[in-house]
Amino acid sequence: MFQNYLDLAHKSEVGSTEGARGAKQVLYILSTLKECLALMSKKHIATLIEGFKVLMILRDPYITRPVIDSLNAVCLNPTSEVPVEALLEVLSLAAGLFSGHETSADAMTFTARLLKVGMTRSFTLNRDLCVVKLPSVFNGLNGMLLYLHLPAFRVSEFLKHTAFFLM
Repeated sequence: MFQNYLDLAHKSEVGSTEGARGAKQVLYILSTLKECLALMSKKHIATLIEGFKVLMILRDPYITRPVIDSLNAVCLNPTSEVPVEALLEVLSLAAGLFSGHETSADAMTFTARLLKVGMTRSFTLNRDLCVVKLPSVFNGLNGMLLYLHLPAFRVSEFLKHTAFFLM
């Protein structure tokens, strides 16, 4: 059922009612399964993260926020098996949401938290891949800073953790 709605969201055009309906159904499923996400196998989490990428491309704030919350829950749970490659791809996509697109301060703050938690988690799992994706994350932070919505302490917190990555 999840995959059917995800396919509906993916196959339709951005901004179409079919895609939004499919995405909303996926979000309803995610909200009921949010606590179980961290208990899923690596294979199923990889499938979900691929779905998250599809949902992030829609650039709908009502869809993006629950996706970020779900990713945050997966990244914060130390026992969940997270596929690093897929996680870094969706983090790069999340960071790229702010290059050239005006968005709310809340969305930027939640995304900055996700970037911090996700990059920390991916760094612990695979340092080399994490370092490769850092430029795209920095570009996303640059986009956030250009709009001056993101509080400076969030950026400095992220940069402190990033400096730790590079040492």
